[in-house]
Amino acid sequence: MISGQNPIAAAICRISGILFLIAAVLCSPGDSARASVIIAFDGASGPGLDSMSFNSVVTPNIGNDDVVGASPNWISINQKAFAVVDYIDMVFSVEDFGVPATEYILTEGVFNGTAEDWIGYQVVLGFGTGAGFVQSTLGDGLG
Repeated sequence: MISGQNPIAAAICRISGILFLIAAVLCSPGDSARASVIIAFDGASGPGLDSMSFNSVVTPNIGNDDVVGASPNWISINQKAFAVVDYIDMVFSVEDFGVPATEYILTEGVFNGTAEDWIGYQVVLGFGTGAGFVQSTLGDGLG
């Protein structure tokens, strides 16, 4: 989280092993959701992380909630390498723009450097990192 930033202003994307749409909202468990825009990628950590090359977040269409067709908003990760079969936490800062949810397409290059065959790969939205991670639930406004 960015120093001095409101504690509810960071959305967490936990990767465990492809989700193609992420809705950015500003909320914490128990709060009402307020629509937001991703303003920064704050980094990645976790026992599964070997290396990551983050490209960019592009948001030309703020508040594009439930728009028919492909979103022009995207998050691009050039390369994400797993060292072991475990999670990677990715932290994004978001800002409340007072508009409906802003949806993003996630594109990423994923490398399995674990020497184990994977049987699955998923993206889980939630709050917190490491042992403090709490998975998003219906009604919390995150996804």
